[in-house]
Amino acid sequence: MDTRYTVVRTREGLQVSGFAPALTKEDWVVASASSQSLFLRRKDSGATWSDRSVTFCSTKLYAALIISLCQQRWSGTMTVDTPIGRKRLFLREGELVFASSELLDDRLGEVMFRSGLIDLETLASTATKVTRGLKFGQVLTQSGYLSSFQLWKALKEQVKHIVKSTFLFDTLHFELSPKLEEHSVVVFNAGSKALVDDCSGYGSLFRSFAKRITASSTVRVVRADGLREGSYWAELIRAMEGSPTVASFLQSSRLPREYSLCALMDLVDSGRCEVQLERDVLAAGLKTPQLEALRVVIGDYQRLLQAIKLAFEREGIAFPIASLMEMVSSFSHELPSFYLDAKGALSKQSELSILEQSTHIIGRTDYFKIRINSLLAFLYQLASDHLSDAVYRKLPMPSGQS
Repeated sequence: MDTRYTVVRTREGLQVSGFAPALTKEDWVVASASSQSLFLRRKDSGATWSDRSVTFCSTKLYAALIISLCQQRWSGTMTVDTPIGRKRLFLREGELVFASSELLDDRLGEVMFRSGLIDLETLASTATKVTRGLKFGQVLTQSGYLSSFQLWKALKEQVKHIVKSTFLFDTLHFELSPKLEEHSVVVFNAGSKALVDDCSGYGSLFRSFAKRITASSTVRVVRADGLREGSYWAELIRAMEGSPTVASFLQSSRLPREYSLCALMDLVDSGRCEVQLERDVLAAGLKTPQLEALRVVIGDYQRLLQAIKLAFEREGIAFPIASLMEMVSSFSHELPSFYLDAKGALSKQSELSILEQSTHIIGRTDYFKIRINSLLAFLYQLASDHLSDAVYRKLPMPSGQS
């Protein structure tokens, strides 16, 4: 059988001819979706790249398509069907400017409550004042509870939450339309590609977490300090009292399973709870040159911490653990992962979270290396401020330095 094809470059992309009659008689047009992906459509379909539609694909391909649309400065609406509801993403000239959802748990008030921006009482009282002509956010601004800028930030949080929720599944269905209806507009300072990379990485991290735990895995609260009474996280921690299994925790939650597991993962990554796993994940992989370099920096921190604490003890000086904790708390991020035990050391769970995020999220390896190196510098500063020069000079240097 002659399997030769004819490929001709056109203004629309690559035109491919010569398919076997048993497959199709039509010519096809190919366009780049990313550096590793191509999209095809029939040449005589009457469609253009601005109104192509795709019905089913993997989450990885879905992320590549959104980034491709951003690069092509596409405008239109992407409708995404997920197992928990339909979401819509709105792009204007290649920038993701808004998102909506038919899921009640994606409403602005619900997202603000779970993000810690409002408590349950405020959520309930504000919801009673919402009318067809008065939106939830308008009630908050008119009452003086939020400024217009704070509301704008809350809308960005809602949009990011909706986009992120589309990446929680291995596969999904979606379609594209060039129609763009009127809606609010938000702007992400880092750009839409960075937003998609962040959301895609979070989804990859979540899917890995969800596959590691089982229904019989137990949940244990590690710390519950600093949580405001009536907040979503305080209520969540209360539901974990008695070390329930994952199955019973999910059963007690009113949220979709995926959202409840996201909350559980976020609590684990913030060091507030632990989930008993069926196997030792730290020994089950996560072995790349980049991660090994990150492990070296983590080891440097742990060794220097022990050496400095011993030096403080020998000189009869109390180690300023509170200052170290304050330094770590300054690392604000959606997935903090830096949490220290009572002695100031990074726990095994924290180390696992750091390594896993670096595996799944673009740029996280450098993110963590920079922050761990800043911790190392801060430890040396603490030693310089409190210890004698003779003791300070004997402290170990980080790996690779003399």
